[in-house]
Amino acid sequence: MMKKPVRLTLLSVFALLGLAACAQTETPSSASPYENSEIIHSSPSDESFLEVSVSILAPATNKITVGDELQLQAQVENAKPSDTLIWKSSDADVLSVDNTGKIKGISQGEAQISASIAGKTSEPISIIVEAKIDSTAYPTFLKLLENAEEKDPSKVSKLTLSVQSDEYYYRQNSDTQEWENVINRSKGTTWNASFYADSKTSIEITESDKDEKDTKTLHQYGIAHNRLVDVVSDYSDDKYSVNEQKSSSKEITDLDETNAFLNKGEFSDKVGALRYILDNYFDGVSKFSSIEARRNALLEEKDGVYTLNTSEIVKDDVGKNVYMEYSMSIKLNAEGYLSSMDAHIKSYDSETDGSKRRLTFDTAVTLEETIGQRESTTLDLDQFFFKDKNELIIFLGANPYATNPVTDFKLNEKYYVIVTKNGTGSTNIDPLTLVSVTKDGETAPEDSYLLDGNALTIKKEGNYVFNYKTTLLTGFKLEVEIERHEITSLEFSAKPHFANLNVKDGTYLSENVIVGDTPFTLTANEGADDDTTIEFVTNEIGATITKDSSSPFSYVLHTSKPGKISLKAKSSGGVETEVREVNVFAYTDEGIASYLTKAKWNSLNTQSAYLTAEFALKEGSSTAGTFVVEDTNNKKTTGAFEVKDKQISFKDSKGGSVKVVVVLFEGANGIYLGKTSRLAYLMLN
Repeated sequence: MMKKPVRLTLLSVFALLGLAACAQTETPSSASPYENSEIIHSSPSDESFLEVSVSILAPATNKITVGDELQLQAQVENAKPSDTLIWKSSDADVLSVDNTGKIKGISQGEAQISASIAGKTSEPISIIVEAKIDSTAYPTFLKLLENAEEKDPSKVSKLTLSVQSDEYYYRQNSDTQEWENVINRSKGTTWNASFYADSKTSIEITESDKDEKDTKTLHQYGIAHNRLVDVVSDYSDDKYSVNEQKSSSKEITDLDETNAFLNKGEFSDKVGALRYILDNYFDGVSKFSSIEARRNALLEEKDGVYTLNTSEIVKDDVGKNVYMEYSMSIKLNAEGYLSSMDAHIKSYDSETDGSKRRLTFDTAVTLEETIGQRESTTLDLDQFFFKDKNELIIFLGANPYATNPVTDFKLNEKYYVIVTKNGTGSTNIDPLTLVSVTKDGETAPEDSYLLDGNALTIKKEGNYVFNYKTTLLTGFKLEVEIERHEITSLEFSAKPHFANLNVKDGTYLSENVIVGDTPFTLTANEGADDDTTIEFVTNEIGATITKDSSSPFSYVLHTSKPGKISLKAKSSGGVETEVREVNVFAYTDEGIASYLTKAKWNSLNTQSAYLTAEFALKEGSSTAGTFVVEDTNNKKTTGAFEVKDKQISFKDSKGGSVKVVVVLFEGANGIYLGKTSRLAYLMLN
């Protein structure tokens, strides 16, 4: 648009020789030099010529979409007709501008547009380029991956999966205030997999840490003797050596499933390279699958290569904005198999408006897959199975690392099954398994011994034979002879010390208990065979007793209503305990309060400053009362207590709260004050 001059003098004629508009990198336009620009001419002052100025008129919007265009206009004052108007973009990869001021969105991001003429440059304006919204982009790309994963894996002969992560660290220069990259740390992992026609798979894994130190591991999978075998070898001194501890095998229950596993390979606990990609970048995790990333997704196809680009803004651990940029390209063959994949996951420092700044993290993921004829391999998995009984030595040791066998076995003591090898077989790949156990020539009762992993405990006297086998060999025996040890003394366990206040360990049977389950143990002479029984002397409330088979001399008292009982224990040889009388209180607020007031409370810890505690109900109350605690200096502390909702609260005489060190514990079907139905002590705040 042209405006008529206010005044035209000879000087102004010289000043208005003409303007030509063009882009910085393009030749001037053949159109009118003032097209899409507003030119204002004014008369000069008496002292000097008027100064040239240029500004960009505010556009209707500062946001455009990738692929869209917007015409900008410049306002120029006092320029010559021969001066050239130049348009410039700060980032042509995000936003382009031509010689007329027309801008076009290239990729998601933000760029600044400026105009210059006669050495004068306008203030830049910021334009945000938003991703083109395509609701079909994400699901279309995801479907391509899922369809490729469903293809017959037996046609894949080789593949390589690589993950490379680069971390960038910055510092601010104290002189220039510019941010400088000071550290670039790289780490990555590469899986090279080969699949063979005879159901074997070989995967070489190279891992580098942030200091770029490499470690290599070789996994060789296959089927041998109806077991899925994983042989793990570590790389050292320019060769691979089998790692016995990491190698393993498991019995095959589904051959088809196992073959499918071998066909696809394993990557970081994910079956198949495509499954790894889907699980780590699409299946509900951030990156490509977030709501914002899906909304910003843009899918392009060129020469059979599909590329998904998207981004999102997330919060870091301290709540700052982080600009995330994701890109993944895949190429499929004519049959729909994945032939290659490239992906970049980039993280940038972000301004409050969401614009990206410094690159802080860059992860590159690549995958190459070969479809073709599989060949046989020379991988020999048979060598890891024992072929001769002399290759194995088995004995019972006093600890898991024993090198010498135990010769004198004792009842209720724990021993460990130790296996050493002399041959090429691997105890992890070809494990020793228990076939049968006999006692005195007959099948051993299940309650006569306890086998927990490689730990063995004999619970009844007799001559035991533990029969083991490997995958190919039988006839491995462990013989254990334990003589009977009669019970010569038997009693209820004594009141425990503070260190033993764990009711689950089996403890002292209190004279006062709450309705529910109360575990307790008996005490007998060392090494005695447990043949004890419990009988009730009186039992008006229908209480019952069960024996804990996992631990000798252990029982659980079961009560369902309050009342009184008495009981005693005896052995088959006639040794008896004294009669133990027990008061059972209801599992209610009233019952707990009564329990507190009628029991005799003493400190179970001899080192405690507090020795005794007494409780009494208030007149007219069945759930509240007072307490008195006495310490070693005969100092007494008084206060009040209340039971509400089966919880006990305490206050001192001044109304302050009292911290109960041993608090109310609720068992499976009852409660315990302290861990043995005994209040150890109260500690005042």
